[in-house]
Amino acid sequence: MARTRRLLRFSPLIAGLVLAACRYHQATVSVPGFFRYSREEVMAALKGGGVAWGVIDLDRDSQGSRLYVYSYWADVAVHGGDRAVILSANAKVTRVSEKLPGVTGDKPYRAYLNDEGHWGAWLTPGEANFNGWTRAVFQQWLWVDHGAGHYVIALDERGSLELGTTDGRVRQSVAAFEPRTMDALPRALFSHEGTIYLFRVRRGAIECEVFEESRGGFELKKTVRIPERAYSTAAIVDMDPVGERVVAELGGDWDHYWVLYDFKTATVTDIGRPSRFGLFMKQDLVRAKTVPLE
Repeated sequence: MARTRRLLRFSPLIAGLVLAACRYHQATVSVPGFFRYSREEVMAALKGGGVAWGVIDLDRDSQGSRLYVYSYWADVAVHGGDRAVILSANAKVTRVSEKLPGVTGDKPYRAYLNDEGHWGAWLTPGEANFNGWTRAVFQQWLWVDHGAGHYVIALDERGSLELGTTDGRVRQSVAAFEPRTMDALPRALFSHEGTIYLFRVRRGAIECEVFEESRGGFELKKTVRIPERAYSTAAIVDMDPVGERVVAELGGDWDHYWVLYDFKTATVTDIGRPSRFGLFMKQDLVRAKTVPLE
């Protein structure tokens, strides 16, 4: 009987280990238009174009036709080079030599390129900077969509949030988050033809608030909740707003894995273990043959 009680006591541990082992050996599921990359693959593509500094993040334009590669600012300060390069659909690597106003040295402030390949949004102490104007920001919390056309910022210690356009046309308050627990803190922002998708994690589950943009502001149309799963942490990898599909990384006590959620069918599909980066693109730019830098 004592042995039986011990087995029952440790059965959740055994079940967790078995589940983690199964997921570890689970084959990666291919998702049309979604590409996975390791840091080494991205570095190899950049070295092929003559760039040799660390890769901190990948981003893309709003159409998925150009890939934005951001470097560690400290590496740039020590070794030289550019803070970002662009991989284009014609397999061309282009340097971004444009300087960030108000930013010097190796300070690791986030910065985002717009669809034109220029800096569209960036952070300096206490401020979110856009095209010719600034907004006070609390705790350096800034989220932008692909192409840096829209933003969300935290305004104060009460968790107040503002959603707006980076050209300053429209901005308004949206539902706040809980500062003490970080519940409902924004995690990602996407947009397509006037529809805005704001992702949060609320009480342990992923939610997406869908807004429609108008002249006067943003109207909340619906809130989509990804079905409950057995996870304790969650992050948004990328979204295809045209097909309304999103890849999320879910984590439990034993492992992390990626899932694909389809808004139209309300289905969740496991697509395997995480990679370092994952983006919806029109074509695979990292593995294409690169040509000399411009």
